[in-house]
Amino acid sequence: MPPARHLTGREWRLVTLVAIVALIVLVAARGDLWYRALVARRLDAAETGGDYDSALAFRDRLDRGRAPDAAGAFERGRLLRRRGDLLAAEGWFRTALAAGHEPSPVSRERLLAEAQCGDILEVEPDVLRLISDGGDDAFAAECYAAMAEGFLNAFRFVDADRCLDFWEQWRDDDPQLHALRGRLAERLGQAGAALDAYRRGRARAPGRVELRRAVARLELEAARLPAAAVEFAAVHAARPDDGSALVGLAQCRLRAGDVAGGERLIREALTLDLTPTEAAVALAELAQIALEEGEPRRAIALAGQAVALDPRNERCHLAHAAGLSRVGEAAAAAAAQVRARA
Repeated sequence: MPPARHLTGREWRLVTLVAIVALIVLVAARGDLWYRALVARRLDAAETGGDYDSALAFRDRLDRGRAPDAAGAFERGRLLRRRGDLLAAEGWFRTALAAGHEPSPVSRERLLAEAQCGDILEVEPDVLRLISDGGDDAFAAECYAAMAEGFLNAFRFVDADRCLDFWEQWRDDDPQLHALRGRLAERLGQAGAALDAYRRGRARAPGRVELRRAVARLELEAARLPAAAVEFAAVHAARPDDGSALVGLAQCRLRAGDVAGGERLIREALTLDLTPTEAAVALAELAQIALEEGEPRRAIALAGQAVALDPRNERCHLAHAAGLSRVGEAAAAAAAQVRARA
């Protein structure tokens, strides 16, 4: 029997290096699994709370550096559909099917998307059949949400109210229920009822940004400036790149007499992501500031930009008319006032 050979120093170093590399690989693999499990839990919590923006952001984290598989593409489409981005959702449903996803769940999602967009007359019996065929409470809630939104988009407000009443009887803690209840009340011109509904939804889902934004907007319209400012600040903290909250916060400052603070926030908001309607509101506020500072020509230019961005905004036309009146262009000012009334 040959004598046992002891490892040389170089061989020991090589064995140690291999062991260290194997340990690093194992820790990294376990760390990735732990990270993905954590993100998946947060995604589920965001979706349950109706915070679809956050849920989609968590979906992005899960898919980062990976080609989306069939299940991931389907879930992304489902989140987009629930958020109301129906065209984007359809693109992901096609991707899911191309990747081999089972067709039946995709067909259900497409049916709910049809209901949401207002084609409710054609698909209402099919959606009701989905509910009666079984499924958990969460899926039933999705069906009622799609139907209620479809009724709203089809201007069938009585049917929307009936659908929400039935839904509320068995699941009144769903934030989406109260979000839709608020939208219905706004369509009916019931600002107080809308605000109450949005507040109830916000209480159940404090992280749901669109509910806080709706509360802030209605608090501002009711001239409850401190309450509106708190909500706008919370929205901005949650979405720093979304300039709409800064515009709202600026309006609170301006109405409270802080012109310099309000103008600073508006100019900051104009460097961020704004829809044309939101940018028009910001420019109209700057036009009003220019008028108060005795610069009607600058006010006319700013208000003209605002009108071009949102021709249906009464405030933009009124700011334009005020500027034109200050420089003696009475006929043009009168025409702008007519457009504002229209």
